[in-house]
Amino acid sequence: MSRLFADRLRRYEAPAPWQRELRDWLRRRGQVVTTLQAQKQQTALTSPAVRKVMMRTISALTRELAAIDRAMRALLQAHATPALQSSKGMGPIFQATSLALLPELGTLTRHQIAKLVGVAPMNRDSGQMHGKRRIRGGRGPVRVALYMATLSAVRWDPTLRAHYQQLRARGKLGKVALVSLHAEAADDRQRQAAGRIKGRGRCCDRRLKSTQLKTVAEQCRAAKRRGLPSKKWTPVG
Repeated sequence: MSRLFADRLRRYEAPAPWQRELRDWLRRRGQVVTTLQAQKQQTALTSPAVRKVMMRTISALTRELAAIDRAMRALLQAHATPALQSSKGMGPIFQATSLALLPELGTLTRHQIAKLVGVAPMNRDSGQMHGKRRIRGGRGPVRVALYMATLSAVRWDPTLRAHYQQLRARGKLGKVALVSLHAEAADDRQRQAAGRIKGRGRCCDRRLKSTQLKTVAEQCRAAKRRGLPSKKWTPVG
């Protein structure tokens, strides 16, 4: 069975050390934010004596949150290029989430990355029954971060706002229009990350800059099929 799928399965590649560190910082940030919110809500229900102790805890958690944000920004500055920070509304939290929890960015097609994130409409057909397409599965934390980033981008990015209004004018529900923008935003991050993360490389074949070849992997596979000589990789600084 393994021989039948050997040419179809992608070899597992472990995330880079900086991506693992960024993922740990992201997980710790979620814990601190949850605890900080709970402490702030509980201060209104306690006596003044206990409230003083809780305020010290809130101050410590606030300082820790600021330190975590500084560490995450340092990693983003060192390993992410401005191409990943070009879109309005896509803040540092979304950038950290996409780089830490979606290390496949830049190596998949637009359809594959949409399914991996969980924003691709999946059918529910059986025989002659055609069900409604819905999104499901995927990586929940990335999808949540993408949803919040898209809400902000629709407000501040004129291009996305015009596209959203066009979908609404065509009769699409608000949530359906947002999901469509989610898939486009995931595709944008996919194309921006293809060969543009520091430490990765890009195919140096100048004859394969076609709009149909979305990713670096597709360019190199096409070069191999055509028998082109340029198969070297050049690092991207």
